[in-house]
Amino acid sequence: NLLGLNYPQETVDILHNLTKYANGMILITGQVGSGKTHLMYALLKQLAKQQQFVITIEDPVEYVDDSFFQIDLSEYSSASEEYKYGYPEAVVDILRQDSNIILIGETREPETAYQLVNASNLGQLVFSTMHTNSATATVSRMVSSLGIKEGDIVDNLRGIVSQRLVRKLCNFCKEEDGEGGYRKVGCTECNETGFKDRVPIAEVARFKIGHGGEFENYAEYMTVEKACIAQYKAGFITKEDANAVTRGEEVWYD
Repeated sequence: NLLGLNYPQETVDILHNLTKYANGMILITGQVGSGKTHLMYALLKQLAKQQQFVITIEDPVEYVDDSFFQIDLSEYSSASEEYKYGYPEAVVDILRQDSNIILIGETREPETAYQLVNASNLGQLVFSTMHTNSATATVSRMVSSLGIKEGDIVDNLRGIVSQRLVRKLCNFCKEEDGEGGYRKVGCTECNETGFKDRVPIAEVARFKIGHGGEFENYAEYMTVEKACIAQYKAGFITKEDANAVTRGEEVWYD
């Protein structure tokens, strides 16, 4: 349930629309620990409920889920170079099966990127993660580091979600700040920090078919600034943190 993950309603609506494509590439980006896999599984479970056949390739599998067919590449980590079995080899094998949806745990080298595009061209809806800090940086990396042709991005890229997790205000002690949001206080529930748990700030771009990566001609776009404002107005984060994340910074309190 995407709403249960504390995304703003507008973000949830765009994410739902990303699952309606019949084929193409959807990339979930962010640094380690930013909730990428958690989000991908939420989207894939939604697709599995629609009787879609979902195959995941991961190294290792992070969540065991009976509604997917899961391939754990960590089982092949000790194989010799002659019998190497990684993301590219697994995708080739999967394309011989009757799948609709493929999750490639991470795209970090050109060989995997090539198979990501290949699967998309062959009619699959393909999800994958990358370690980039913004949607625009993801498109740049696809071209410069992974060698994906711009034409393949335009034809196949359906959406990018770039997210980070930000400290969530403690529900037990937060106070209204008089500006439409809340400020931190501190209590025993949050060890006097004023924060408990984290919430996602997600930049989400959904592209029109045939216009992948064109941020000047998108179908829907939740910017970082809009996401920060929404989470501030919802009482999840402070105004200081909202402003800092919008500027690409982080606020730390003593």
